[in-house]
Amino acid sequence: MSRNGLYKGGAALYVAAYVLAMVFPKKVPKDQLIANNFLKKLFQDLLYISGNIEIIGNIFLLIPIFVILVKLFARVHAAYALSMCILLSASAEFAQSFIPGRVSTIRDFVLNSIGAIFTFIIYQLYLKKSLQKIAA
Repeated sequence: MSRNGLYKGGAALYVAAYVLAMVFPKKVPKDQLIANNFLKKLFQDLLYISGNIEIIGNIFLLIPIFVILVKLFARVHAAYALSMCILLSASAEFAQSFIPGRVSTIRDFVLNSIGAIFTFIIYQLYLKKSLQKIAA
């Protein structure tokens, strides 16, 4: 499989998981989960985490989208990828306000945006270093 095909497959899986996590219906109480259904329990636990893990997760959530946009579409400028990540975060939070069982918060949007901005800065530093190596 080519590298481009690998990026496309990874992008499709990540976007599908992102959309699924965003629109997943109301949380099922743990006592209603089937005890032997490990995957269902794991999926519920991952979707409804809280505390520090939730904060870290929100910061890192859009990093793969940024990387996918920059790597998969060679002509995409990093600033455009950053804009798309921030727009995606805003859209997700807006959509969640209409989905029963989901909560839309400014905090999630800010944390998602911080992660995207952090990735943009790291990418710009990487490009600068790469150009300095080429020039030397």
